[in-house]
Amino acid sequence: NRQARVQAGIVNSKVTKASAPFGLHFAPDPGSQSVSTIGGNIAENAGGPHTLKYGVTSPHILQVEMVDAAGEVVRLGNKVGPGPGYDLLGLVVGSEGTMGIVTEAWVKLTPLPVEVRTALAAFPTVRQSTETVAAIIAAGVIPAALELMDANILVALRLAFGLEAPEGTAALLLVECDGDPGEAEAEMQKVLDVCVQHGALKIDLAADEAERAKLWTARKKGVGAMGRLAPSIVTHDGVIPRSKLP
Repeated sequence: NRQARVQAGIVNSKVTKASAPFGLHFAPDPGSQSVSTIGGNIAENAGGPHTLKYGVTSPHILQVEMVDAAGEVVRLGNKVGPGPGYDLLGLVVGSEGTMGIVTEAWVKLTPLPVEVRTALAAFPTVRQSTETVAAIIAAGVIPAALELMDANILVALRLAFGLEAPEGTAALLLVECDGDPGEAEAEMQKVLDVCVQHGALKIDLAADEAERAKLWTARKKGVGAMGRLAPSIVTHDGVIPRSKLP
């Protein structure tokens, strides 16, 4: 039924690893997915790089078992999906423990995409990279992931992992398209055309899974790499209309 019963302490990436033999995965993938737990993901309504296409944690949670403030064990939601009445489950997901402590959940699993194409494009200015973001969406493409790293992150990545970018790079844009055979390829071709039109210095297109993982280093290791530049870092999630991003 494309769902799994998991306890709160299971690490996000392990749910996907356990689901992979069945051709499924848990779509929400926080940047910290190798260490963050499902209980924490539910408490924070965590997002991740693939939020653009697949959404944050909330639409992937079917039911939770929770201990409320009075110590009562309650179940919210069901294994079918949203029904009539108040969305109490939606109130709990993202409530940061203030409604109670989630101890178990039924999560929705998503079929693994048949085809995935990943590219990393380097741009001479942040403006050009952000204009590219708007142009990709305007072209009718909704990538599985669309992530931007600026010059400060690039410095940290070079020091920590030896990641090199072309001279004059002020921003990197990571784009991933997925779908049925031919679909991801067609979407990526549109993306590449848009990147070229907006002055990309260089575009790396992953040829296999190993190269794809290497391109993702820039996004997955970015915040951790900042630890070399400062003893602490504060991240802030803001919402900016795409037209205002440049």
